[in-house]
Amino acid sequence: MIKFEFEPDGNIKVCPLTGFATATAAGMACLLRIEYAKANRDLDTKCPSSLQLALTPAQAVELSQDLMRAGSLLIHQRQTGVPQ
Repeated sequence: MIKFEFEPDGNIKVCPLTGFATATAAGMACLLRIEYAKANRDLDTKCPSSLQLALTPAQAVELSQDLMRAGSLLIHQRQTGVPQ
């Protein structure tokens, strides 16, 4: 099981997402570039940190489905005020 990293104050350690791009490679892998700020104070920087990942097609589908579920849940909660 994957575990989140925590800050010393107990909050989950996160970095703001500033951009992303996807592509395919040689018909074998899905590529994902994630750009992020290491801290909120870095949001205006012209040189974001980045990570480039190669995913199998199955990983890409699973990741996209998990993100859709999480995003849809949060949108529903905001619109209705009712947690699911």
